[in-house]
Amino acid sequence: MPVPVHAPGTTAVSRPSENLVPKVLHWLLAAAALGFLAYQVPSLLRSGRQAAGELNAISWWWVAASVVLGLAAVAAYGELHRELLVVGGFHLPPAIV
Repeated sequence: MPVPVHAPGTTAVSRPSENLVPKVLHWLLAAAALGFLAYQVPSLLRSGRQAAGELNAISWWWVAASVVLGLAAVAAYGELHRELLVVGGFHLPPAIV
């Protein structure tokens, strides 16, 4: 959309927006991504239906173990960040982190 540009005492002159090319490229990329997604959805749904039958043989022991290990990883990550803050001069109690 043209943007009117004029100085006091002169008439308005139309100048094309300089941001037109990035906007067009953005929407072309978004349209291409949506088209690719629409192309892939049927095969993804087919493979999902095939894999759903294998979930009946899941071992709940491994699910519980993975949840516990995931929580331990988050706790270790928080402790690491607390240590990094201490090195940087910020002293926080472990309960905050």
